[in-house]
Amino acid sequence: MIGDILNEKGVELLGFGENGFRQLTNSKQEIKSPADMKGMKIRIPGINMYTDLYRALGADPTTMAFSEVFTSLQQGTINGQENP
Repeated sequence: MIGDILNEKGVELLGFGENGFRQLTNSKQEIKSPADMKGMKIRIPGINMYTDLYRALGADPTTMAFSEVFTSLQQGTINGQENP
């Protein structure tokens, strides 16, 4: 279906990947609404779109490799992380 939609726009689909839903975990509080994100230090992948999104939600996004997440959580550098 995606290929059909793109073909209508003159784009030939060669392939695509699907990473699943994005997950957010943290050590502070349950996230029930965007307001709950205010001031949270969240690890995100180094993608500008995610930086803009989490800043708009009031969070303090930090880009870092996933391999650094566990140490950063233990040291308090971040208090949450986001990934697929």
